[in-house]
Amino acid sequence: MEFLKKFDSIPSSRIDAFEEKHGFKLPTDYYEFLSTHNGGYPSLDKFEISDSQGADVLDVFHGLDVQSRFCNLDYLLDNYPDKFLKKMIPIAHDPGGNYICLNVNEGDSFGHVYFYDHEISNEGVDGGLTSDNLYLISRSFSEFLLKIY
Repeated sequence: MEFLKKFDSIPSSRIDAFEEKHGFKLPTDYYEFLSTHNGGYPSLDKFEISDSQGADVLDVFHGLDVQSRFCNLDYLLDNYPDKFLKKMIPIAHDPGGNYICLNVNEGDSFGHVYFYDHEISNEGVDGGLTSDNLYLISRSFSEFLLKIY
């Protein structure tokens, strides 16, 4: 993957600490992406959400220890715990404030990548969060990267 601008590299021990702090394991392909790139602004930036939702533009992949707080994985998880479903991490965002999320819950959907539409409420009637604003993009992070054009 080519980047217009990449964030500073980080050691794998930093990724391990991130996993331990938040209580999950990252899929291997995403772990390797962070280890190699640690996010940034991709040169190719378009992807299809779904047939019904159409295409979107990817602004930036989030990273660790990034100065810009809205590109910093720790900042987003620490400061917006009621925005994302448990163990659904915002790994990127588009220019309009929507997120690309990675499911790190163990089970059949582990590693799936979703589009998070911030204009659709994800608050359930009981006050909990729902998945009403999530659209499956791909079944793995690697597959998502292949869809970017």
